[in-house]
Amino acid sequence: MNKIKSILTLLVLTMAFFACGRDVNIESISPEEQAIIDNDSLVKFLRNNYFDTSINFINTLVEGETSLFDDSNLKTIDIRYRNVDYKMYAYINNEGSGINNPTIADSVLVNRFTLFIGDSVTIASADIKNEPTWIDPFNLDSSKIEAEGWIRGITMFKEGIQNTSTETINDGPVSFSGEGNGILFIPSGLGYGTDGFSNVNIESIPSNANLVYFFNLFKVNSGTDHDN
Repeated sequence: MNKIKSILTLLVLTMAFFACGRDVNIESISPEEQAIIDNDSLVKFLRNNYFDTSINFINTLVEGETSLFDDSNLKTIDIRYRNVDYKMYAYINNEGSGINNPTIADSVLVNRFTLFIGDSVTIASADIKNEPTWIDPFNLDSSKIEAEGWIRGITMFKEGIQNTSTETINDGPVSFSGEGNGILFIPSGLGYGTDGFSNVNIESIPSNANLVYFFNLFKVNSGTDHDN
């Protein structure tokens, strides 16, 4: 009888243990904590890489080169969004030779390379847009383009200068020179956050991934921001 009682007691305790395990609410990381994690990851990445002018791309830091973090072209942008303080970074390879800086409400003509940081050291390609595309900040949510990081970062640059020629006058191809060119390093909280992003046409971006954007800013539709 005592043996049976012992077995029953053990069974009850085991069931209680697993029942409690199912009821335990594992506290998720708060946005504030994730912002700190993201910045630590971004700083580590920036310290371990440099801008290689021979290929106009990011490369692993080697002796004799200046890390992105210590490069004078890198600017820090402090953003408070939904009561959380974020840091994002803009690498200004070319500020742009045109007149207009976009505001956060202006449509912009850009081409972009969308990437994300995989392990604080390397980057993975997600999407490459070789053709110039108009991006309207008011349609960012519907087109699944992260809003806050992009619209804040792009304001650091100027548009290019539209080249005038017979072709452009006659509705032919339009070309630009001296366009704004750079890289945005965006924390996940200003990007796709915990949801990440998945699309059959591009590589999936995991949750809490810091984003990297290479882009050229060709033109600003400065009439978009009607109320400034």
